[in-house]
Amino acid sequence: MASPAVPEDPLPAARLGAPPPAAPPPPLAAGRAEGLLPLALRFLPLLLLAGYALLAVTSVREKSATFDEGIHLAAGYSYWRLQDYRISTAHPPLAFEWAALPLLPLQPRLDPAWPEWARADQWGVSRRFLYAAGNDADRLLFRARSMMVVLGAVLACAVWALARRALGPGPACVALFLACLSPELLAHGPLVTTDVPAALVFFAAWCAFLACLRRLTGTRALVAGALLGVAVCVKFTTLLLGPACALLAAVRVLRPEAWPVGWRPWAAPVPLRARRARALHALALLLACAAVAFVVVWAVYGFRYASSPSDAPADSTAFWRNYPAGGGLLERAALAARDLRLLPEGCLNSFLIVLRSGADRPAFLWGERRQGGWWWYFGATFLLKTPLPFLALLLLGAVAVAQGKLVPRGHAAAFLLPVALYALLCATAKMNIGHRHILAVYPFLFVVAAAGVAAVWRSGRREARIAVLGLLAWVALEAALVHPHYLAYFNQVAGGPDGGWRYLVDSNLDWGQDLKGLKAWLDERRGDPRFADPVVCYFGSASLDYYGLPRRRLPGYTPIPDPATVLPREPLPPGTIVAVSATNLQAVYYNEQNPRLRVLLELFARLRGQPPLAKIGYSIFVYEVQ
Repeated sequence: MASPAVPEDPLPAARLGAPPPAAPPPPLAAGRAEGLLPLALRFLPLLLLAGYALLAVTSVREKSATFDEGIHLAAGYSYWRLQDYRISTAHPPLAFEWAALPLLPLQPRLDPAWPEWARADQWGVSRRFLYAAGNDADRLLFRARSMMVVLGAVLACAVWALARRALGPGPACVALFLACLSPELLAHGPLVTTDVPAALVFFAAWCAFLACLRRLTGTRALVAGALLGVAVCVKFTTLLLGPACALLAAVRVLRPEAWPVGWRPWAAPVPLRARRARALHALALLLACAAVAFVVVWAVYGFRYASSPSDAPADSTAFWRNYPAGGGLLERAALAARDLRLLPEGCLNSFLIVLRSGADRPAFLWGERRQGGWWWYFGATFLLKTPLPFLALLLLGAVAVAQGKLVPRGHAAAFLLPVALYALLCATAKMNIGHRHILAVYPFLFVVAAAGVAAVWRSGRREARIAVLGLLAWVALEAALVHPHYLAYFNQVAGGPDGGWRYLVDSNLDWGQDLKGLKAWLDERRGDPRFADPVVCYFGSASLDYYGLPRRRLPGYTPIPDPATVLPREPLPPGTIVAVSATNLQAVYYNEQNPRLRVLLELFARLRGQPPLAKIGYSIFVYEVQ
């Protein structure tokens, strides 16, 4: 009797039910070869995570602070040291407290007697904390950024874990490979911002809630609620998880399959078959998650309502306590929560900042400037800033998921629901300043792309497998070629990082990160008389004086006015060396109706029409005025 053939597929199919039937023992030589595969799959994730950490750390070591990192780091350190939330950034505190942890042994100076602190001037406090208080800004930034690299690695691990459960160990390594070499994850993972931490907790909370819908237990409900609370304490866009979870629970109630429920750990789960019973348990799950999340939010703020322990008249929290009523539904809800003290004052202050700062901001896309942006802005950023080989793998994965080859359609729909809701939210957003705002969808897409690789591999066609391996190699090549300038990554549709400035700026390309590179470039030409007196026009919040850059400066977009800036009244003479940030070069944040800016805007228009002498990190262009 002939024995069944041993499957050749090294990327096993979905593991959603019973394990696949065992195959008979292979011949000795084949057994050795196949025995190496599980060993490789065991150590490959560690190698990939080590590679991610190495690329991420080395990419930011020579970068100056990006626009928001200064206030985030100063705020996080002040939360630990002073338990004072008066510096209300546009985000909750948890990610910043994590980043500031390694600063505690250093005890950098942050003095409550500073006038900036008394009036809760977040930009003033951050500038003094990093650059004017005797602290080592680069050392503080590097320590904090190293902590953020850890969160990026944890996010990659979460992607690997979900892909392994759904698709098997081989596709899980593919998903991890795509995550660790993603230019967006490498660009924003090491920065002291909320984008990657929010992607992590959004992904983890969603997966935890899905686990509750597969089998409901008290422990799972507690974990899901805690992760939902943590997500809200990292970034407010994760509030989208609330309606998304409610919608998914409703779908689970309507599905005919029994729902195993066991609230008590010592009791076996009971399969609920009646729709009414499922509905009651779904409601109980949502209420339990909301209650746990509510407690977590208060715990993060130390179970204290007041954002500051001080009630001094100069304390800026008085402004928020008398905040004028707004017209929006969310704003009115936040003010009502403030009046009833339902949530900590620091949390509500940050939420109100988000609502006000998100209204009609200037945006730039495809060479056009517009107030309020475009509904298709994030679709365009996705097509321009995502590597082409990853887009191809994603298309293969979408086809495989749609056909139900690896994952049942019902499971796939539940998995892709947050991507659809996030896309809908972004289409209505008016803050079109960075592709980073949709980073939360990438973990889901890594798994989908890995499903495409698994589907091709299972087909057994040699040409298709070679093509997929070529796409994966292309992904690695993209990450290697753009290192260490991941923030400036653009794919070939935009002309690569060298041409991205024509389509997108701000945090898509130029976030103030290349002052160190500009200083090094100018130092190399110190003996050249042409570069004896250059002019700098900077977009960002880092201190030009701290890095020893020239004192001749044109007005740029900075949160704190630079006293060294001079608004030109006459065109700069030919031969003048000008270093200008790409965002300023596109005049995104300048008022074109201001007649005092006429000479400056004319200068930018002239410079855009001539080739630069150099591009520092692809974000700062150096010109010789002609």
